[in-house]
Amino acid sequence: MPVRIQRTPPSAEADLLPVRMCNELVYCPRLFYLEHVQGYFVDSADTVEGRAQHERASRVGRRKTITPPEPDLAPDPDDPTLLELLEAPRRNVSLESSSLGIRGQLDLVELHGSEAVIVEAKHGAAPSHDEHQWGDHPLPYQAWPADVAQVGLYMALLRESSVPCHRAQLLYRKNRTRTEIPWSDALERFVHAVVLQARQVAELPLPPAPLEQSPKCPRCSLHTICLPDEHHALQLARELEAAPIRRIVPGSDERSVLHVLTPGSTLRKDGQGIKVIVRGITEPERVLVKDLAQV
Repeated sequence: MPVRIQRTPPSAEADLLPVRMCNELVYCPRLFYLEHVQGYFVDSADTVEGRAQHERASRVGRRKTITPPEPDLAPDPDDPTLLELLEAPRRNVSLESSSLGIRGQLDLVELHGSEAVIVEAKHGAAPSHDEHQWGDHPLPYQAWPADVAQVGLYMALLRESSVPCHRAQLLYRKNRTRTEIPWSDALERFVHAVVLQARQVAELPLPPAPLEQSPKCPRCSLHTICLPDEHHALQLARELEAAPIRRIVPGSDERSVLHVLTPGSTLRKDGQGIKVIVRGITEPERVLVKDLAQV
């Protein structure tokens, strides 16, 4: 029995959804709404480090932006195909599709024979198991569902551009795990369901409710805006005594601030430290740079 894939109806005036936001939708619909609809964004240690790793990787690659041709226009035989443009590994390949309603920037596209393979690096660790579920969609991969949605949509963009792409690879740097995601009918149904739900959530007048008692919340950079436990506590005020509010405390900076107040003092770089020489005192003070936040 054929299975019908539910696609997002294209809209001329609708903005193309960034694939990264679809990743956030799978991770947490409220996070997607706060970032994509309301425009909130707060850096965390994870986002800063992840962005730095992407920037370091992008310096060695070349940027290429491709827009698929309109389906009713015949291709120009003199124009190079996208496959020819990918004759060498390409970093930061930007793709968009009005029919899919999405746009995205691919970390790395490698050409294996006549097939393009997407390679997406992640700062964190891969899950220890390969049994995941998102709604009615089983995801039998050793990868987080949000990341599967991201590379699945990237594959859909390449395939929409008539580029043979049957697999993607997720590289998790923290535990050095490489997970291959093959293209399949089930994956296609999943990514189209993600885009459809993203469109529906984006049209809501208010953000969706936060996740309940989720381990995702403490690591989320927007938890001080989302206030998940406070939200649920206000909704369940009569149960406050039975379910006290968790205190999610932002990490503190244990480093010190070096104040030099004596006139005529001198500061010198000394290996991995800073030497403070105070006039009239024979023995200088030495402070390690790693222990300092400011001077």
